[in-house]
Amino acid sequence: MMRRIVVATAAVALVVCYAPVIRGMANQWSHDQDMGHGFAVPIVALWIVWEERKRWIALPRQPSWWGLVVLAVAACVHFVSVMGAGLFAGSVAFVLSIAGAVLCLGGFAFLRTWTFPFLLALFMLPKLAIVYNQVTLPLQLLASRLPAGCLLSWARSHLTPLPEL
Repeated sequence: MMRRIVVATAAVALVVCYAPVIRGMANQWSHDQDMGHGFAVPIVALWIVWEERKRWIALPRQPSWWGLVVLAVAACVHFVSVMGAGLFAGSVAFVLSIAGAVLCLGGFAFLRTWTFPFLLALFMLPKLAIVYNQVTLPLQLLASRLPAGCLLSWARSHLTPLPEL
């Protein structure tokens, strides 16, 4: 029973500390059509954790002090985010904090068991604008130039010039 209280307290503390980040992620998920899947990612990740509960409940609990190191790194990243690095850094700090809490409370075995849900959680992170723009702009140009070139090539080969009057 005490373990559940500790886990619930840690979960509430994470939600309270990262409430502005969670709100910002939800805002981006609801307003950016490229990020609409963000609402489903935490639900699917939690569902996977729930489905695997028999496996991780049987694991020996070996809390690790390394979890505090991960939490400290996450706190530094969150501080940088608050100072102006943006929502992406805050979101990374949130996922790191969850990993640190799991490591503190359950140990490396729990973290290994939950590797896939943590990797899945990366898909809920907001897009990093610098990288996103560097990738999407060339793809958009390619997507518009290829059909235009194909259409022009087809038109040249299939359309005959109109006779002059």
